[in-house]
Amino acid sequence: MRTRRRSRRRFRRRGASYVLALIMTAVLSTMAMAMVKSSGVEVRKAINQRESVRARLAAESGVAFLSKKLGQFEISGSPTPETVLSNLATFLNDELPGGTVSYGGGQIQVTGLNIDSSCGTFSATVGLSAEDDIELDVEGLSSQARRNIGLQYELVPGGQGIFDKGIVAGGPICLTGNAHIDGANSSDEATILSLSDQTTVYDMMGNCSVQGDIYSSNPEGQCDLTGNVTIGGVNASDPAVADHIHFDAEDVEIPRPDPGVFESFATNVLSSPPSGSGTYVNIRIPAGMNPIFAGNTQLRGVVFIETPNTVTFVGNMNLQGVIVTQDPGSGATASNKVLFAGNTTLQGVETLPDEPQYSGLRDMAGASVLAPGFNVQFTGNFGTVGGTLAAEKFGFLGNASATVKGNIISFGDEPYSMTGNAHITIDRSEYGEIPPGFSVPSTLSSVASSYVEY
Repeated sequence: MRTRRRSRRRFRRRGASYVLALIMTAVLSTMAMAMVKSSGVEVRKAINQRESVRARLAAESGVAFLSKKLGQFEISGSPTPETVLSNLATFLNDELPGGTVSYGGGQIQVTGLNIDSSCGTFSATVGLSAEDDIELDVEGLSSQARRNIGLQYELVPGGQGIFDKGIVAGGPICLTGNAHIDGANSSDEATILSLSDQTTVYDMMGNCSVQGDIYSSNPEGQCDLTGNVTIGGVNASDPAVADHIHFDAEDVEIPRPDPGVFESFATNVLSSPPSGSGTYVNIRIPAGMNPIFAGNTQLRGVVFIETPNTVTFVGNMNLQGVIVTQDPGSGATASNKVLFAGNTTLQGVETLPDEPQYSGLRDMAGASVLAPGFNVQFTGNFGTVGGTLAAEKFGFLGNASATVKGNIISFGDEPYSMTGNAHITIDRSEYGEIPPGFSVPSTLSSVASSYVEY
């Protein structure tokens, strides 16, 4: 009897253990299933995050790649936003042979440009923003993840680094005696730039001064300062003058003007050299005439000079208009010259009377002398110049002084020189950045503040 009771107690204990084991198994199984499910969610979240990062990287890669291409796009003239877009479509079609570029409905679609397959793909749309800027939208794709980046670009006129300076020379710049370069409204107007690759880029001696800073694209160049020279308002003896001398300017190309925009106005061909004073309207000076305009000469409209020629203006000469020349190319200044002596007045085309022979010309303000290939020399007082002066070589000698409403641009590698009491004041407040006669392509520049991700 005692033995049986002990067996039942052992059985009851074994039954309770089984129940507890089953409960623990169920709990552990539930926990295991929950952990498996949770780990699956975390894996999926990690995969989604990875694909999202890949999509974003793909979009960023697309923006970087297409931004470089858009930065290489150029267009001349004054195009409408729609013209810019259509020309950009043609440009991208030529530049992206591995992709597909389509244009229609005011939008450019770019597809088929794949990066490494492990980093996703991208496509792009280029259109016009509400402000008529170029608007780029790049979509990065990796698996089902998508990320978009938007960036706008504005059309920037060319000639940056050229037309934002007061004086630009392809050769060295030499100032001696009491030569001065000032700005009419600020010192920035009197900044000068030399693109010379010679050792001595600037040679300044005596009591000469430049109100603005001086720049050079030649990092190995030198600046020789002798005497009581001042640059940027600082005397050469002051170590602080180094803050106004820069040898890190971009090596840009000086654009040569196209005389064709003015040539059609020169309808009256001179049959013989002038004698004495007179009034001349829209004249063309034949090659080899080498005329001398003496006394109280009045010139109105366009004076077009064929090459070769040496044209001399002496006495009291008044020009209402613009002097332009054929371009004989570089290295021909010995037989192609324009010389100004005595008192000269150079007024802009906008001062011409409202008469039929000046129709259209009066709207082309901003240029006064455009003489590529010619040596232009001033030795007298020429007052106020109504526009940019551009020539192969310039010399301002003696008491030459003037206020130039525009820039002075010297194309050649010969020195730009100012000697004696020559005094030039640059006033760039009246006319636009690029003078008529210059065809400088505009480019696209990104607007950093427009960057957006979504």
